[in-house]
Amino acid sequence: MGIIMQKGKIVYIQILILFLFSIFTILFIPDIHSNLWQGLHSCNIYHGNWVIETANELQSYDVLPSFFYTQNNKQDIYIQKKLDNVTNGSCLGFFSFQQQIQVLLDDQIIYEFLPASYSNSNTPGNRWNFIPLNENDNGKTISIHIFQCYSKNRVTIPTIYYGTQASIVLNYLKKETPGIFISLTVILFGLLIGILCLVYRNKRDMARGLHWLALFAISRGVWGTIEGNTYSFFLPRLLLISQLSYLTLKFAVITYLYFFNTSFHDSKNKLLHLLTLLSLLDFFGTFILQILGIVDFANTVFLTHTILMFSGIYVCVDVFLFLYHQKNNSILLLSYKRKNTYFAQLCGTFIIVLTSLIDMFRYYTTNSPDVAKYSRIGDMIYIVSITFSLFLDFVYLIKMGHKAAIIREEASLDSMTKFYNRAQFEKDMKKKSKYHFKNHGIIILDLNNLKEFNDHQGHDAGDRYIVTASKFIHTIFSPWGTIYRIGGDEFCVITTNLSEQQFIELQFTLEEHMLAQQGYTSPAMQVSSGFAIYNSSTDINLHDTMKRADEQMYKRKLELKGEAGR
Repeated sequence: MGIIMQKGKIVYIQILILFLFSIFTILFIPDIHSNLWQGLHSCNIYHGNWVIETANELQSYDVLPSFFYTQNNKQDIYIQKKLDNVTNGSCLGFFSFQQQIQVLLDDQIIYEFLPASYSNSNTPGNRWNFIPLNENDNGKTISIHIFQCYSKNRVTIPTIYYGTQASIVLNYLKKETPGIFISLTVILFGLLIGILCLVYRNKRDMARGLHWLALFAISRGVWGTIEGNTYSFFLPRLLLISQLSYLTLKFAVITYLYFFNTSFHDSKNKLLHLLTLLSLLDFFGTFILQILGIVDFANTVFLTHTILMFSGIYVCVDVFLFLYHQKNNSILLLSYKRKNTYFAQLCGTFIIVLTSLIDMFRYYTTNSPDVAKYSRIGDMIYIVSITFSLFLDFVYLIKMGHKAAIIREEASLDSMTKFYNRAQFEKDMKKKSKYHFKNHGIIILDLNNLKEFNDHQGHDAGDRYIVTASKFIHTIFSPWGTIYRIGGDEFCVITTNLSEQQFIELQFTLEEHMLAQQGYTSPAMQVSSGFAIYNSSTDINLHDTMKRADEQMYKRKLELKGEAGR
């Protein structure tokens, strides 16, 4: 099962499938109907004197029911009404969900919404259907033949509106715009998370699995946008859009499981592995069956709903038990995540499960065109809460990393001079490879008479001597390399591209500065120094170079003491 958790392989195939579906779906965008925004009158549900005909039986209704239950596995009914009070420019409008539609006016076919000839699917897709009417249609009988594609013994009856096409469209857009806005916001969050993952992909502090959260947000946002069913006002290829909706729903389950298992279980939870495998089989299996025309997506959505619900419930229980265990044992979290992230995961998942259950119930029991009405809200709450909590963790870890870096830095520094200490010097010497020895040199510096300062004037005077000398050493040598205090009175500089002549000039400058201090102290402040450049013919490593520099420093020390004695 570990194979299914490998990133960058299976998921790329899924993204490619979704991308191709999207391209085919929005390949051609036709012009919006010229009369769409004309006649902005109110629309109403078309009640009164409806007759439902099935198997030669007639039933009259003043208000059409949401469903009509048939017998003998019948999948189709006729809805009939004698038109009255119809005006020019008006129409009937209704949304058909996985249904074949045929409209007759006095037994003459005036409108059809049927599967395309090239399609191997029973359904033509989902669509808002508009039947134009005029005054001459008064007294005629309109008959709407509805064939339910994926249900037997029950036919969903759509809500039928009367008004102008523009008024029906605007009435629906008014209801759906907030939901569409939420779905688009979820997509935006997903894109921002994805960009964040790309920018900080090499940062260890970046939460693991965050790219799966980005894909989850995008796929759920696309699904929620499609389920708003406003696309049929403007776009063709309605069947492909309907199928894209099913694919994004199935893909969202996969990305959710990947995200939780990767981020909260380091990809080691076996049950989540199994659920992910089932989701992958659901995605690819149903996709292949749909392409071959064997089974439509609509016939398999129950499996997707089942996996989604079981996964959500398991995640809620898993996180709750984890938090409960942490509370009762009063121990620190073993993961880098803090409790607020787990709490956000628990609350967010619970809300997704709850809102999904509500929408699933509506999907199976109502004739509402929008089956993502409440899920959008749950998605928004989940994405925002998880993103915010992970962001807090990210900031917290950056702060902790910064503090740790400061502690490490301070541990590598000499407290008095703020030069690197002996331990850091040894680490840096080990890091130098033979390739990097070239053009490197070693300067050894030693403070003369420090013991006399400590013995005769006290350690405070000795400390002032060290600080004074270190300031001059830093000013003169820091542009040429890294300075270390490797002993009480000994300093070392690992140089780069410093020549012998340049060192002599720097050495003279240092000694001049120290000589200027002799009028203020006794004994005199002196810094002896020696320099050697790495020579591949004589030196195995920089330690050999350091020995030669130390010898030069000792010679200079004797010279300075001799000069002082004269």
